[in-house]
Amino acid sequence: MSHESEQTQTKSTTIVDATIPVVEYKGQRVITLAIMDKIHNRPDGTAKRNFTEHKDKFEEGKHYFHRDYQQVKAWYEFRTTCIASNPQDLIKSSSIFRRRKFMKAKNYLLAFFLVFFSCFTVLSMALPSIVTAEDVCKSGCTYSTIQSAINAAVSGDTIRVVQGTYTETLSISSKSNISLQGGYKDNTFTVRDSSTYITIIDAQGTANTIRILNSDVITIEGFTIKNGQAAVGDDGGGVHVESDGSKTNVTLSNNSISGNYADYGGGVTAAANNSGRTILNLNNNDISSNRAYHSGGGLAFNAGTGTSSTVEVYSTGNTISGQSR
Repeated sequence: MSHESEQTQTKSTTIVDATIPVVEYKGQRVITLAIMDKIHNRPDGTAKRNFTEHKDKFEEGKHYFHRDYQQVKAWYEFRTTCIASNPQDLIKSSSIFRRRKFMKAKNYLLAFFLVFFSCFTVLSMALPSIVTAEDVCKSGCTYSTIQSAINAAVSGDTIRVVQGTYTETLSISSKSNISLQGGYKDNTFTVRDSSTYITIIDAQGTANTIRILNSDVITIEGFTIKNGQAAVGDDGGGVHVESDGSKTNVTLSNNSISGNYADYGGGVTAAANNSGRTILNLNNNDISSNRAYHSGGGLAFNAGTGTSSTVEVYSTGNTISGQSR
């Protein structure tokens, strides 16, 4: 264990044989989700997933800070960031790095934090931190296009998109554990309602609006997906989900998918080739007024080449109407 003084700032400390950087933010001792995973030797993104599942229990600015990628990069080398705040309440500055000892917590929630930091037990509950989000808006965000945020995203990232029309097509290939969220009111990202703050991805008839290949645990929610047109012989004008010798698992939730066109599956297609496995979860989407030249105006599924190629589709609460063919 490190034996730094309250006044001295060291560059690293050792916890359970893991050497980690000592980080301060706004004069406070903080810890990142990446560090949490490193201490427990867990896959990248594990702590972020646990936090996301229980995020409603925490208050930004009190229990955690959120920083976008460019802000994080400016002061810390890690690609994804946590940040437990109020260390005077949680970990009493550097003392937690000097000794294994319980401290008094103001409530049971803080006690869980102290168990994690002082006893270093594996804590599978939500933690007071948040992974970097790739924020998108027309002006004043890290990115002005959704595709540029996708290109930068790593496992565990959330791409938050402010209302408006984004004239582009999206390609997600060989990614994992990425979430795209539309419906934010403005670039403070404090208010989100996808039915009020409409977030449109408009392909303008140039290609599939969204194309996803060999990507696992991808979530897209809160968007209007429109005007996609697949190339001749291609499927899924609005959303094309495919595995090719690999696994693809995609969840589409609370989206409006309309005005798209393809030979098959004008709205959405799920396909698998070369012994691939595709899993498509459809939850509370409005799939309407899409067209197909052959069949499947709204939806089409194709387990193609490879004897063991499989497509699994799970549908809950969707509205599918007004399709042609």
